[in-house]
Amino acid sequence: MDFEAERYEDGSFHPATIKISFQNSLLNHRLGVYIKARELQENLLNDTERFSSEGRTQRAIEALSKDLDAVKQSILDDSKIVKKGVRDISVKIYPED
Repeated sequence: MDFEAERYEDGSFHPATIKISFQNSLLNHRLGVYIKARELQENLLNDTERFSSEGRTQRAIEALSKDLDAVKQSILDDSKIVKKGVRDISVKIYPED
């Protein structure tokens, strides 16, 4: 994980400028999917004229929100354990009870 940020004169980091990048293609892919889904959600919220009724708009927003939650969960997949100092992601499979 790489960090990049601008600093204030006192040496502290300017929170709005913090950028994080990853050198893991799987994680980068999942983040890209999440960003695209967020963009689609924002476009949908701003383009309510696309649907014939408020109910259809609301159903589309709810469906997209569920998809967005699924993408978010795939990024936060708790079956993957990342250890400091390991080049790739280590995966530990826990038995299902």
